[in-house]
Amino acid sequence: MNDERSVAEDVAAADGAPAQQGPSMTEVERIRHSCAHVLATAILRHWPEAQFAAGPPVEHGFFYDVELPHRISPEDFGKIEAEMKKETKANHTFERIELSRTDALAMAQRGELGALGPRSEPSKFKLDIIQNIPENEKITIYRNGDFTDLCAGPHVMRTGNIGAFRLTNVASAYYKGDENNPQLQRIYGTAFKNKTQLDEYFAMLEEAKKRDHRKLGKELELFTFDDDVGPGLPLWLPRGAAIIEELEKLAKETEFAAGYQRVRTPHIARENLYLTSGHLPYYADSMFPPMELHEGPGRVGVPPAGSGILLERTSPGQATYTRRRRLPHFEKPWAIYALTFTTRDHRSLSPESRTVVLDALKHFHNRRYELFAATVLPDHVHLLFQPWIKEQDAQGESVFWSLGELMHSIKSFTAKKINQVEGTTGEVWEQERFDRYVRGDQDLEEKFHYIVGNPE
Repeated sequence: MNDERSVAEDVAAADGAPAQQGPSMTEVERIRHSCAHVLATAILRHWPEAQFAAGPPVEHGFFYDVELPHRISPEDFGKIEAEMKKETKANHTFERIELSRTDALAMAQRGELGALGPRSEPSKFKLDIIQNIPENEKITIYRNGDFTDLCAGPHVMRTGNIGAFRLTNVASAYYKGDENNPQLQRIYGTAFKNKTQLDEYFAMLEEAKKRDHRKLGKELELFTFDDDVGPGLPLWLPRGAAIIEELEKLAKETEFAAGYQRVRTPHIARENLYLTSGHLPYYADSMFPPMELHEGPGRVGVPPAGSGILLERTSPGQATYTRRRRLPHFEKPWAIYALTFTTRDHRSLSPESRTVVLDALKHFHNRRYELFAATVLPDHVHLLFQPWIKEQDAQGESVFWSLGELMHSIKSFTAKKINQVEGTTGEVWEQERFDRYVRGDQDLEEKFHYIVGNPE
């Protein structure tokens, strides 16, 4: 291995002066793109029947999509990485070859693309990719050792230039992101110029976990969260309140020093103001809902702080009054919610996993909420539901299941089941979610038809 030569110089030597046939890439992107080919080489050493689709560099590494009867899991990473190290140690050259469409199709038919040599089965994904390449665009392949792949490049000059790498996780993904296409395994990894940079990257990830504001807030007793208040709404403890006061003091001193004067405005205003400003027509879903008017036109009745919210429900022969502790503006007692949550990193769920999720929603329906509609798509879930009463508090008042409690239970339960089905580990769902309660019968009907219409 030539350690004195930079990867950039090696790429220039490999590609030739004017030949930038593939997309422009940074040095580290070329390393990661090349590492995807080395990953495919290693997988084929263990599973020669593997069919490869695409393997691009991404923001923090690379991935390669593969169709394979064997379900790859993190337990396989060790032997795959060992084979990858053999390939980088062999220091094979990335050879760029330009060929005609006819020759490329012939190679794919012989199973030679994304492979270590001719096979009995065609390279079906490569065939599809070739057929979708514009007629006026050049077709190139890259070869490193025995491995040949359809690729626009660019790459580093030799496999030994890859430096250091690590496989990180495996997920499911439909070919071309279309659930009507075959479901593939997406193997993720990352690569750097050297082991020092690789170690620094993973050390940075570990340090970021230590500095997570939710973790520090709890450990330092700065703030806490409560499901009855709502997700993302901190309750500041004495230490956190002291920090806020100091920051506010600094802000005031800075403003006064710059010659600014402070004013105060109401926290609420008439609806017409937000129509004039243009906010209401476009952002109504993320704004506080309008308050009901009482005791004559123009007067707004606001319940006293801490009084809770009172709702009357009438059934034949009796009237039932239910009180619920005060909740954030988007949570209401007996409200119906339209809610969406998504998979992490746009992970595509298999049909079996989607069935597991739908069964879980029905399971929780029997105990915690009334389910009106649900749709489970490859990378997100739509729900239309109404929380039920959880328990009676010390005063005999009803306490409802909160959105935070319901989402935590649903996500935890389904993530465990999905990982069991797909042989994976780690988080499945994003922490962020979008909540809103349904306003009126027309809104309910629209949301119902939207969800049962199986939206993308």
